[in-house]
Amino acid sequence: MPITPVRRFGASLTLLTLLTALNGCGGSADPGSIAGKQDGGNSGKSSAKACELLTAEEIGAATSTTAEVGTSSSGDGQACKWVVHGPEDAEGGVSSVSIDVLDEDAYPGSAPGAAVPVSGVGDSALWAAGLYTLYVHAGSSAFSVQVVLLKIDQQAAAKELAGKVVARL
Repeated sequence: MPITPVRRFGASLTLLTLLTALNGCGGSADPGSIAGKQDGGNSGKSSAKACELLTAEEIGAATSTTAEVGTSSSGDGQACKWVVHGPEDAEGGVSSVSIDVLDEDAYPGSAPGAAVPVSGVGDSALWAAGLYTLYVHAGSSAFSVQVVLLKIDQQAAAKELAGKVVARL
């Protein structure tokens, strides 16, 4: 049975949900800084709120689409999803951009599976093509940017958006 974009997206979403659940909860937001202060525990997760890291306009510009206002996709505000619309939508699913603020310890230090190192963003970054996800480690923060179901260079769009987040550290 061939792997369709919808099936690949489902697998990606399942993995992303699992990673988010395993990462635990963050604390209160520190406006103006993703690095912020840690949540007071030992989790190593930034207290940044994912929906505050990018604007719908920035996402639309990077993906050649129109982005809806981001909605939190986790109870602790550590994940955000922007649904996007435009001529670059792929058929058979919902095109979107997502950001997850990760525990610093959850950042994969080496390229897992088919992930490849990406230069020019953060202290280190890895592109997982099968997940359409760029994992970024910058300072004491880690996050991921996922660009799914768009007929564009998804890695380039994720890198552009990640660069905007890193610049706000």
